[in-house]
Amino acid sequence: MATTSRRHVTVFALAMMTVAAAIRLRHAQPDLPRSYGVPDGDVGMWIVAGIGFIAVAFTFVVGFIPPIQLPVGSPVLCVALVAAGAVIFVGAPLLINTFKQPSWAPSLGPPAKTKFHSAAQRK
Repeated sequence: MATTSRRHVTVFALAMMTVAAAIRLRHAQPDLPRSYGVPDGDVGMWIVAGIGFIAVAFTFVVGFIPPIQLPVGSPVLCVALVAAGAVIFVGAPLLINTFKQPSWAPSLGPPAKTKFHSAAQRK
């Protein structure tokens, strides 16, 4: 019971991190060619990503509500387990990023030829 809720909270937390990363990369590397675009530049990106972030944040909060159809036992224990899972699964990538070593970076060679190409590669 609580495991399912933890999985959902983890997925939603990672989705929020993905949306935040999209906004950060738009500002950190604005000239990087992308295979997609959001209309109206930065304003459009903030609107689209903001709506997505709010929707995922809402579902993240709803994930903490114990299901009434399933015998969970103690609702406090269920919420505590979901919160602990969220802290662990959100904290792990942040800790790894904090303590990463330069030797972990892959060697950047020419991009591999694949069946799928971005719009910039097709030109």
